[in-house]
Amino acid sequence: MENIIEKIKSGLKVTYKVMKKEISLSVKDAGVMLFFIIAPIFYPLIYTFLYNNEETTDVKLVVVDECNTPDSRRFRRMVDATKEVEVVGLAANMTEAREAMREKSAYGVMRIPRDFSKKIVKGEQTCVNLYSDMTSLMYYKAMVLGITYVSLDMNADIQIKQLAEGGTGRQQELSAKPVKYEHIQLFNTQNGYGSYLIPGVLVLILQQLMVLGVGMAAGTNRDNNQGKRLVAEDDLFNGTFRNVFGKAIAYQIVWTIASVFLFIFIPWLFELPSLGKNTTILFFAVPYVMACSFFSMTMSFIVRERESAFLLFVFTSIILLFSSGISWPWTSMNMGWRMFAHLFPSTFGVQSFVSINTMGCELGDISEPITKLWIQVFIYMICTCILYKIDINKGKKLLGNN
Repeated sequence: MENIIEKIKSGLKVTYKVMKKEISLSVKDAGVMLFFIIAPIFYPLIYTFLYNNEETTDVKLVVVDECNTPDSRRFRRMVDATKEVEVVGLAANMTEAREAMREKSAYGVMRIPRDFSKKIVKGEQTCVNLYSDMTSLMYYKAMVLGITYVSLDMNADIQIKQLAEGGTGRQQELSAKPVKYEHIQLFNTQNGYGSYLIPGVLVLILQQLMVLGVGMAAGTNRDNNQGKRLVAEDDLFNGTFRNVFGKAIAYQIVWTIASVFLFIFIPWLFELPSLGKNTTILFFAVPYVMACSFFSMTMSFIVRERESAFLLFVFTSIILLFSSGISWPWTSMNMGWRMFAHLFPSTFGVQSFVSINTMGCELGDISEPITKLWIQVFIYMICTCILYKIDINKGKKLLGNN
């Protein structure tokens, strides 16, 4: 029994030694420190600040009013009064309007046809044409919303006027609008781009920066060790599990602190929707950081040079954001993309954090993605141990030959 206790104490001491060494190397390596400490602080701040305005307002619009009647002038004044659109001028014809769009003095053209008022008087349906600069869907969305709101209000007014003169004004209003329409936006009350996108991006940032930092550290170790080995010569006899868990604990400590900053402080600072409890977020962060740690350690065996880690970051970031389900509905993806997305902790991390932070879910409500994160923890832990065992055996063989 005493022998077993001594082995446990010895194992814990060696694991602590590996953990302490890994933290020390991370601090001394300027490149690794950049991704472990500096980038987790400044990158989310800059990224979130860019989207802090939440929505596009006062999109510049030029009007071609071929009708030029009181009705058409009222319509364009009402459009200009919306928060979504700003009418910056009148164009004599479509050629002049297209020139304004080409010069970027306007991002859309609203064309009111010549028979606009005539059809209204006859009780016929008329239409207004919108031409949008599609270099940004946000411009199109703002202009469509603004013109649609005005059309609905003007339609109701016209219908009231065209109703029979009998009855009170209130009766006419009820006939024009028998059902009151009220638009309530759940979870994203400002209908903002930042509130929708940033929570998922924060989760992805943690994984990608960890892959970069661990990969860069792995590249440095290979440069400094004989035979491009990942495990240093003085760590060869520490044991596979002690090397793996010593480094994993070091990453867990550093990135759990970073997760508090990313998942709690950033949403609070920029007033993003934060309906979840901080304790729930912390319980989610534990398996997510562990999964990212072992995933990064597994991926580090692909990195042969320090610079190779950047290729993993650049190549995969956009793909992982799309496959997480935040940009395109998870249920609309084919089975191939879903299986691909299952390989990455960010997929279930994004789904879990968005549900907690934006929708106020408890851990019981997101048991499926949390369970899948724990499965990833064990799978990537086993993969890491196997790869480290191979690397250690290779190192011992080289050491024996020398």
